[in-house]
Amino acid sequence: MGVDIVLAQESYASLCIPPYKESLSCVLVQEYRNGEIDSKGTKRSKTYRRHTIEVRNWAGRSSLDIIGLVGIGRDFDSLRKPENDLSRSYGMIFTAPDVMTKALFMLGMLLGDTKWLAKVPTRRNKTIDTGRNNIRNAARQMIEERKAKMKDPNGEIGVDIISVAMQSGNFDNENLVDQLMTFLGAGHETTAAARQWAIYSLCKHPEVQTRLREEVRAYLPPINVGNPGTIDAAAVGNLQYLNAVCNEVIRFRPSIPNTVRVTLKDTTLMGKPIPKNTQIVISPELINHMPEFWGQMRANSTQIDS
Repeated sequence: MGVDIVLAQESYASLCIPPYKESLSCVLVQEYRNGEIDSKGTKRSKTYRRHTIEVRNWAGRSSLDIIGLVGIGRDFDSLRKPENDLSRSYGMIFTAPDVMTKALFMLGMLLGDTKWLAKVPTRRNKTIDTGRNNIRNAARQMIEERKAKMKDPNGEIGVDIISVAMQSGNFDNENLVDQLMTFLGAGHETTAAARQWAIYSLCKHPEVQTRLREEVRAYLPPINVGNPGTIDAAAVGNLQYLNAVCNEVIRFRPSIPNTVRVTLKDTTLMGKPIPKNTQIVISPELINHMPEFWGQMRANSTQIDS
């Protein structure tokens, strides 16, 4: 992924603290209170067997809406309009790999280099390229719209992440496009995956689900679809058992099980020389299951998943 504002630059992270004053979890609760997920999820599930809800689809679209609101102050409205261009383009990118893609990936692993896989003209790669180009064009348009609003003396000053980055003057236009694509794509997909694993774990452990529900009902106002109110972000952040459940889900089922970094210069790691352009695989999933860090019991299982 390289050096980008989402993962590496501390200066950007410090700039973006104000937009996160209202947490993502608070916005998510508001989506449920507004009835966007509950009512439509019930209707869609009728096309499947009884009592079945398609979690992956709803988690992805609601996360995209949340990231849009917090990141660039824009509601993509993916929940009400699942076939909008942006949602459909991300669907093109995050498709499950076919047999050929898996075979090529294994070949790349054996050869020690998988970077060439994206250049192979397979049907999946062409679909991904189309989706990526659509998203890049949409990102450019969003940035231009934000610039126009910032030039308007009567316009509202945005406190979203992109507005803060633009006001800093540290990023050129194409860099903003790249980082916006990274923020939207990586941010909403990882959040959606974490929520899916959380739901899966809670379904397997109803006793944890019951305790968590009791905490939420005790400290948060009831959900009223007919008359939605506001949720205090601080109140959500103070739910200790909710935080514990989320942390354990992310530990045991990390949304990004492994990632690759490339050294930009010759360096050393724990006394061992690492030449420039060396690919380093970092595996949070492996680290999060190591007995020396978590103990034998928690390394192989968790209180909310087994």
